[in-house]
Amino acid sequence: MLTRNAKKQLAVSAALLSAALVAAGASSGSSSPSLATSSSASSSPTPNPPTPNPEVAKKYPGCDAHLHDGDKAKTTTFSNLRGVQYAEVSLVCGPGVATMYNTTFMNNPKNPTTPDLNLKESAPLALWNSFSQDSVALDYSVPNVLKNGPRFWVNDWIKLPVGPTLYFSGIYARWFANPQYAPDISKIFGNPKFAYKETTVERSSTIGFNAGTKIFVLVDPDNNPYIMQAGSSQFDATENIQTLTQPDFASKLHLPSGWQYKVITITKPLTIQSVNGKATVLTDYLANTYDSCTSPSTAACSYNPLTGQ
Repeated sequence: MLTRNAKKQLAVSAALLSAALVAAGASSGSSSPSLATSSSASSSPTPNPPTPNPEVAKKYPGCDAHLHDGDKAKTTTFSNLRGVQYAEVSLVCGPGVATMYNTTFMNNPKNPTTPDLNLKESAPLALWNSFSQDSVALDYSVPNVLKNGPRFWVNDWIKLPVGPTLYFSGIYARWFANPQYAPDISKIFGNPKFAYKETTVERSSTIGFNAGTKIFVLVDPDNNPYIMQAGSSQFDATENIQTLTQPDFASKLHLPSGWQYKVITITKPLTIQSVNGKATVLTDYLANTYDSCTSPSTAACSYNPLTGQ
């Protein structure tokens, strides 16, 4: 059984990987049609999907069956995301070879297979906790599975490729990405050194915050801002969009010397996008994930939220 500290370390590490997935546009494909998606959708060309080791593909037929689930993904804009709870399931077929599914707007009890744009909880704990990674790996005939969540969106909208829907023992989730997990993923999960350390990820997405929105910003000693893109209740089950604004929240983050946590109400829309297909992200002590506004360049954010320019 994992200790409390091990669970925290696991959540921090999973969050870093989630930052790469939250809007990761590294697609792949399947002949299955996607279900109705929120807001606008258009066809999106995607790069070649990852290829599993031939021996792995032979032993686990689910790899070839699902690594192409993003081939026909459609670029989709999700609106009204702020505070929406979600979770992710990844089918992992080797180092850098995986396919990930996100629950956002799915799993309305009355019609779980159809996206409900008003649904605030897309991974109910009773369902999410009712199945294991090993059981999904067996169901889908893949070597490994990664469950990541529950988490919640902090941004107002996001634009990214979306593919078909899979069923995971009570939970429906749509294809969002082909994450490139590291070869030693089992060791990375549980490494506390990831908190407050920059990591470069590949993705093709745009994240947006509306005018009047409160954003949550980490500021390093050099006054570089990092904007929270997703919160986590994986370690602190009481965390939600409201608790992020509480005066004592910063004290829970165990900030490094010289770092600050700020809540800023923006007066004009703010967007965050990858620069040449790359983004710089980090996590805090509670596994919340942030995007850098200044790396790989200042073009990552439409303006600096600390100065308004």
